[in-house]
Amino acid sequence: MTEIIQAFISSYIEDVFKNFKQKEAQWCNLQNFDLHTTSYEDKLNQEYYLLKYFPAYFTEYYNALGKFFKDYKKNSLKVISIGCGAGIDFYALQLYITTNGLNIELDYTCIDIIDWNYKPNEKNFNFIHADINDIKDNIFDDVDLIIFPKILTELDSNTIKHIISLLESSSLKDELYFLNSYITDDSHSKQIDGIKQFAKICNALQAQQYVIDNSANFGFNKHKQISCLSYAYLREHQGLRAIFKFFIYPQEILDILSELEKNCNYAQESIECSQCNIGTFPMMNTKYIAYLVIKFNNDN
Repeated sequence: MTEIIQAFISSYIEDVFKNFKQKEAQWCNLQNFDLHTTSYEDKLNQEYYLLKYFPAYFTEYYNALGKFFKDYKKNSLKVISIGCGAGIDFYALQLYITTNGLNIELDYTCIDIIDWNYKPNEKNFNFIHADINDIKDNIFDDVDLIIFPKILTELDSNTIKHIISLLESSSLKDELYFLNSYITDDSHSKQIDGIKQFAKICNALQAQQYVIDNSANFGFNKHKQISCLSYAYLREHQGLRAIFKFFIYPQEILDILSELEKNCNYAQESIECSQCNIGTFPMMNTKYIAYLVIKFNNDN
């Protein structure tokens, strides 16, 4: 299993870096790179983002899915991922199912306002190129798992209200799971972006007679009462490889990215070059992992 996952991560990063390197003359455009939705319309920005985050986010999703599949026992899984970007959560789902020999038919749909160049090319990856606010039909009909991959912090109050209205108008299953990946600079600091946004969705479901299933253990202390504001994290901050043996980052690419300014062949050609800050060190530490797997039941 470890070798399969490491081979996949390495191959993916190597392909992205090969394309990124070919755009070396454009690297200066990455000055003061800011993470926001519209920035990902540019392929160079997509590559820069994936080189920094893909292995770490894949690892986080794979770990969270391990908690999810301990409770989920059906032979089919319908997933809606809101803002999946390059589909990192899909890759984690697909690999978790195959590497663990699960007999599960995956039906996965992604909704994203950006049509990422690096999204999966798989027959069971369904992509809807749209703003979630423009979705009017019952998108959540019969869904088993809803994923918010690093997107909740970008959803304003009106968008959250719209998602709630879609949930209210859909034919929801009596068992409904969520997997939320939150953004944080330090999971121990309690400053976790996106939790308050999800709490509004969580409270709306409870108003529809859904209750949080505390019997399902998704990485929490078994005696802990799970709430809309709960999240899971790793108790000790360590390198991802120390916890997850399948985590890998190609060393030769890591060496270049960590000192990108020095490794740029166009360095010192302009005033901008002397003030360059494009260097990026990929995410390698567990301190940035904060997620929630939660199950709702409706017995009415």
